[in-house]
Amino acid sequence: MDRKHCSKHSCRRRARFKGLEQLELWTVLLLCALLPSLAAGQCIGGKGAFEKTVGYTFSETSQPLLQQAGSSITSDCEDLCSNSPLCMAFSIDYEQSNCVSYDRTSVGRRNTLLPSPGVNFFEKLCLRGVDYERLCGEERLWAIVRVPDSYLEGYDNKTVPSISSRNDCIELCLTERDFICRSAEYDSVRRVCRLSKDDRRTQPDSFKYFPGSSVDYLENECARALPDCRYENLNDVMVRATDHLHFSSTQPDCEDLCDQAQAFNCRAYSFDSAQNRCYLSGDDRIAMNATRYPIKAGLVTGEKFCTVSQCERDRGTIIYEKNTATVLQGAQEIQYTLEGASKGITERCAAECLKDGADCPAFSVDYSSMRCYKLDRNTQGRSTDLISQENKNYFEKSCVRVQLPSTCMMRAWHVERVVGRQLRGNNDKIIPRVQNRRDCIEACMLERAFTCRSAEYDSSILECVLSKRDRRSSPRDFVASVSPTMEYLENQCAPDDGLCRYVETPNAYPRYLDAVINNIRNEVRCQRECTRYSGFICRSFAYYSDASQCFISGDDKESAGQTGAVENR
Repeated sequence: MDRKHCSKHSCRRRARFKGLEQLELWTVLLLCALLPSLAAGQCIGGKGAFEKTVGYTFSETSQPLLQQAGSSITSDCEDLCSNSPLCMAFSIDYEQSNCVSYDRTSVGRRNTLLPSPGVNFFEKLCLRGVDYERLCGEERLWAIVRVPDSYLEGYDNKTVPSISSRNDCIELCLTERDFICRSAEYDSVRRVCRLSKDDRRTQPDSFKYFPGSSVDYLENECARALPDCRYENLNDVMVRATDHLHFSSTQPDCEDLCDQAQAFNCRAYSFDSAQNRCYLSGDDRIAMNATRYPIKAGLVTGEKFCTVSQCERDRGTIIYEKNTATVLQGAQEIQYTLEGASKGITERCAAECLKDGADCPAFSVDYSSMRCYKLDRNTQGRSTDLISQENKNYFEKSCVRVQLPSTCMMRAWHVERVVGRQLRGNNDKIIPRVQNRRDCIEACMLERAFTCRSAEYDSSILECVLSKRDRRSSPRDFVASVSPTMEYLENQCAPDDGLCRYVETPNAYPRYLDAVINNIRNEVRCQRECTRYSGFICRSFAYYSDASQCFISGDDKESAGQTGAVENR
């Protein structure tokens, strides 16, 4: 019988080979085990984004991600998670200034999402068929805010059945074309997705919390911001979630930083004057479900409210401010189609914009083509984007909490605004610590000691100056302001003082033609129509005898300039 001999050396070598085979096997098994997690962490064929859940933590196994005291860490935590295929979600403890990561999401683990004030939970989304950069911007930190067990009652504009996941419902809201989808609801049991033009800010009384339900409220953070913005100031408290930290020398500068934030919808800021620090947050008391802000002596916190409905709740009135020969640079224009309109369209444009509510924060009129456009933004945080351009006027919505005179209620605009100008030496009343331009306009309209015909507001020093006079009664005093943040505001609701007279310019007609009145027999009648016109204060007119038409305008040489106010026939 033959038997193979095995020396000690050869046996040891075979044993080593056997060990390597086992090691290779374990390596293959380990890689196979990791592949599902690696695949889940990637968004193949789509765009990765994040969903935020405010005031919740995730009671699953976590790994430390970042600890960084005394700074804002939201962006850094998100970057770390975004670049790790094993990180499917993370949470931030803002009090401890740290974040931890998770290798799974809350899908199928709803019961492990637990309320925790001061902690926000972020989980990855994979969005397909969504032009994310166009809709949300490249810097957007989160696309959706999720509120578990909540819904908006009675405002479902579209219901889509057989939707397999919350992620798919989010995609439907982001890509909805029939209307601006501001929020959605996803029922994970019935697999139904409901889309809405409204959200918990436009319809706060209809926002319901239903513990133990299978419905999630989903707020679209990429939807266009609502136009009627104001800040409510709170003293000696601080935002809970600091998403960005800036250095700022004044509170108005801090407010501007909040208005200009691109990475998220800044809903509140805190200003620390002692350290010149500005803390920006994407969370307000609505997002925090009425959780109180932490007490911090010496700080001022401004909470932003942006909604037309807020104006109605304050018993306010939507008004328009007009800037002559001005456009808002960078604003997207959507043309209004006005049936049968050829000339004199300003009032119809104002009515259309008012009808569109929150979807029209401002509009512009091009007088050379007689077209008007709905704009996608206003000058909130963008006052430097107002630039001069002949033949165009810019109109912006505002909300005043005053009762307008009956003669002014239906006017096409109520205030004329000129950036960088002032009425020098006509300071009949100086009001300090006025928080915004709207409050200065209200102060002028509410003044009872005298008829306030104009005001000036300087946002850098929060000062409002009221005057009995305006640029027409004191033209020599209407000059360029020393401060670049000064704005001249002319009250169009003040009663006529009877001091103005008509001066003829031969062979000319108004460049800024706001209205046309037909069947006018002569120039005397045309002048009379201008004098008593109720849609706006008529500043100039021209009579077109061939067509028996009266052309009237709300602008003159004081508002549009000596050469810019008229066109030659």
